[in-house]
Amino acid sequence: MIERDDWGSDSSVRAMRNLFSRMEAAQNEFIERLRLSPFDGRLRYCREEARILFERTISSNSARAGGFDDEESSLLYILCLSCAMDRSGIRVPAGTFPENGRLSKLMKESLK
Repeated sequence: MIERDDWGSDSSVRAMRNLFSRMEAAQNEFIERLRLSPFDGRLRYCREEARILFERTISSNSARAGGFDDEESSLLYILCLSCAMDRSGIRVPAGTFPENGRLSKLMKESLK
């Protein structure tokens, strides 16, 4: 029996799928730029820490910052991943991803 995907017709579900797809693509590009294997064991911890920091930043700043579009959200996730990598001893060279002062500031506030 084939089940229908009724979730695909929900616009909010489609929006979240699109956001997660963009975040995954940004993450893959970022890891590739760093010349790391996507299967590097250190990345599991970094991804988990990045997720926690991303969720904290999004939830505490969404209303105050006027919300985030998909591009900003995916960049914010990369900033969080970069921070987690730095904390884990994985060097992230300057210029590896586009800078965004507003997002960096919001993320750093969430670290406190």
